[in-house]
Amino acid sequence: MAPESRINGVPARGTLVTVGVLGLAVVGAWALMLGPLRTSGMGSASPAAAGVLFMTTWLVMLVAMMVPSVTPMAVAYQRITAARPNGAVLVAVFVFGYLVVWAAAGLIPLAFNLALPDLQMRIGTGTWWRLAAVTLAAVGVYQLSPAKIACLKSCRSPVGFFMTHDFGAGSIGALRFGGLHGAICLGCCWALMGLIVVIGAMSAGWMAVLAILFIAEKYWRYGVALSRVVGAGSLVAAAALLVTGWTP
Repeated sequence: MAPESRINGVPARGTLVTVGVLGLAVVGAWALMLGPLRTSGMGSASPAAAGVLFMTTWLVMLVAMMVPSVTPMAVAYQRITAARPNGAVLVAVFVFGYLVVWAAAGLIPLAFNLALPDLQMRIGTGTWWRLAAVTLAAVGVYQLSPAKIACLKSCRSPVGFFMTHDFGAGSIGALRFGGLHGAICLGCCWALMGLIVVIGAMSAGWMAVLAILFIAEKYWRYGVALSRVVGAGSLVAAAALLVTGWTP
C-alpha cells in the first residue's frame, strides 16, 4: 500500500509544484504591473530605451495575463512527463516555448507604440476613435470566425492537445509543444490583445478583464458561446462609435 501511495503521490506533488511556481510568477508579475511598471512610460525616451521598456512591460504583462490560462496545459504536460527524471525541466521548457511565441508577437505592438505619438497627432482624436471603431469591428468579425473557434477548441482540451500532437521526447519536443500551443493561443487571443494596444488601454484593469475572459473562453463550459457574445458585442460597439461619432 505504501509504494502505491508514493507512486500516486508523485504526480500530485508535481502538480502542486507546477501550480505553485506558475502562481508565484503570476503574483510577481501583477505586483510589477501595479507597482514600478504602472507609473513608467516611454515619454521622451530614446527609441532604444522606449523599446526596451515596452518589451519589458510586454513580457511582464504576458506572465500576468497568459500564464494563468496556460497553467492547465502545463499541469497536463507535467502529469504526462511525471515519470521521466527530467519532467520538471520539460514543463519549464514547455512554458518557455509558449512565452517565446507571445514575446515575438510583441514586436508588432512595439512598432505600433513607437509610431503612436506621431500617428495620434497626425490623424486627430476624432479620427483616432474611428480607427478604434474599425478595430472593434475587426475584433468582432474574428471572434465569430471559424479560425477563432478552431483555435479556441484546441485550447479547451489540454490532454487532447498532447494526445493529438507528437513532437518527440526531450527538451526539443517540449519546446516545440510549447511553441505550438503558444501559436494556437495567439491565434485565439491576438485580436483582443491588439484591441487594447490600438486604443491605448494597456492598464491593469483591462489586463485583468482580458485575463479572466481568456480563461473563461478556454475552460468555462460556455466558453465558445462567450467568445461569440464578445464578438457580437464588439460589432455593436463599433457600430455605435461610427454612428454617433463619439469622441472622449
